[in-house]
Amino acid sequence: MPSSRVGSAQAAEKDYGAVRRTPDFEDYATIETYADGVPVYSLGNLVFFYGVSPEVLADVEMQKENTNPKVKIKPKKLWDIKENPFGATMPEPGPRTLWNDCEPTLPIHLIDGDPDTIWCSYESQIPDARPEWIRIDLPEETLVTAVALVCSRNFAQSERWAEGKLLDRQEFHKWAGKALPNELTIQISRDAWHWETVYENKSFAGNESGPAEIVVEPTPQSSNRKHFLEELPGGTVIEFAPRRAKQILITGRNFKRRLCKYVGYAFSIGEVQVWDAKRRKYRSDLAWSRRNGFLNCSPARP
Repeated sequence: MPSSRVGSAQAAEKDYGAVRRTPDFEDYATIETYADGVPVYSLGNLVFFYGVSPEVLADVEMQKENTNPKVKIKPKKLWDIKENPFGATMPEPGPRTLWNDCEPTLPIHLIDGDPDTIWCSYESQIPDARPEWIRIDLPEETLVTAVALVCSRNFAQSERWAEGKLLDRQEFHKWAGKALPNELTIQISRDAWHWETVYENKSFAGNESGPAEIVVEPTPQSSNRKHFLEELPGGTVIEFAPRRAKQILITGRNFKRRLCKYVGYAFSIGEVQVWDAKRRKYRSDLAWSRRNGFLNCSPARP
C-alpha cells in the first residue's frame, strides 16, 4: 500500500478512535435554537437543555461580590456526572441526531427571543376541531400587566417565498408563524391549579403584520382603546389590570389559517412575551404547548 494511503488510513483510525473514546454531546442532541447566543439542546424533542445557567430573577445581580471575571455555570453532560445521575427515556422509536432531525416548529421557539423561529400547533381539517394552548411558567411570581403574541416576519425565508424566489408546494410559508385564532383566552395562576381569566375574545383579530396593536382591558383607570407600538412589528399586545402570576395559559380556538393545503388549520406564532408592571419583557424559564410533548416533564396537561 502506498505510504500516503497508509498515512490516511492511520489518521482515519486515529480520528475514529478519538470519537469512540470521547463522546460528544452533539452526537446525541440537536441544537434546536439559540437564546442570546447560547445553544438550546434537544433530546428526542422531549427534553431541552439551555447551554448555560439562566438568569431567572429580575433585578438581581448574580455573583455581586465577585471581583473576578464572572463565568456562568455550564450544565454537565450525563457521562460527566459521577453521583446522583439522572436521565430520561425517549418515547420515540429511533434516536435523533443533528443529522437526521428537523423540527422547526417546536415550542422552545416561543421563548428563544427570535420571532423568526416559530411554533405551530397540530393541524386539523376543520377550524374548530379542538383548542390549542400555550402555557408559560415564569421563574418567580411577579406582577404581570400584558401578554404579547408576536408573529414571524421571515420564517424560513418567507419573504423570498412571497417574492416568488422560493418554491413551496405545500404553501407552508404563507401563514407559518403568523396564524392567529378567531377566539383567544388568556388565564393566569399563582399555583397552576386555580386560574383567573384576564382576557377573552370570541372575535379576536390580532395583528399578523405591521406595528404592535395594544388592546387594553377596561379598568377604572383606562378605556378599551387601541394604540400601537412601532418597535414590535407583527405583535399583538394584550394589556389587563395588573395581577400577580406564576403561570400564564393562552388558549386559541376556531382557527382561520390553513397552514398547509394538504393538512389543515392551526395556531402558529413566532414568540410569546409576558410583560411586568414596568412593561419589561419577562424571560420565562419554560413553555409548554400542544406540539410534540412538553419542554420538560409535565405532571399533567393543564
